[in-house]
This record gives sequence, C-alpha cells and structure tokens, in this order.
Amino acid sequence: MRNKEQGNTSLAYQLPVSTPKTRTQPRPRRVIKGLPASEKVLYLVSTIICIMAAVFVMTRYAELTQLNVTIQQTESKINRAKEVNTQLESEKMKQSSLEQIRKFAEQNGLQIIPSIHP
Repeated sequence: MRNKEQGNTSLAYQLPVSTPKTRTQPRPRRVIKGLPASEKVLYLVSTIICIMAAVFVMTRYAELTQLNVTIQQTESKINRAKEVNTQLESEKMKQSSLEQIRKFAEQNGLQIIPSIHP
C-alpha cells in the first residue's frame, strides 16, 4: 500500500480552494415588543373620548361667550333707553309746568280761562 504522502508532488502541495467567508450565524434581530391589541384599542378609545370632551368644553365655552356678548349688548341698550327716558321725563316736567302751558297757549292763540289761574 502506498502512503498518502508518497506520490505525485504536485498533488501533495495542492492549495486548498478558499471559499469566501460567509456568516453562518444570522444577525441578531432586535425584537421590539409592542402593546397588545386590547391596550391599543383602550388607548385609542380613551384618546377619542378626551378629544370629544375637549371639543364639547370648547363649544360650550364659545356658546357662553356669545351669550355673554349678547347680554352686554342688551344691557347697553337698556342703559341708553333709561337715559332717553330720563331726558324725556325731565322734558315732560318742564312742559307740564303752568308757565309753559300758558306760553304755549298764548303762542297758539288760545284763550286763558280765568278759573284755572292759580
């Protein structure tokens, strides 16, 4: 039997064929833990409820502000009407005095009845 080391020298010094190095182990994946579906739904529902509550509060605030503006406008109209009433009341008092009535009667050619004199 022949020894493996004997024989053709060209075969003895044969270089092994190099293969490109490849990774045999896959890269470790990062596992991102997510929330369970029930928690996601819970968060979504709570967010929607919060948004609806905020919208409700804001609309009520807008309505109250509009109502407040309307009340202030009405109060200012009432104050103007009171001022006009006060002016008319003072004019009425001036016009109802006996001297004013006598002057008006003389200007319009009316006769003065002597029994009404003071």
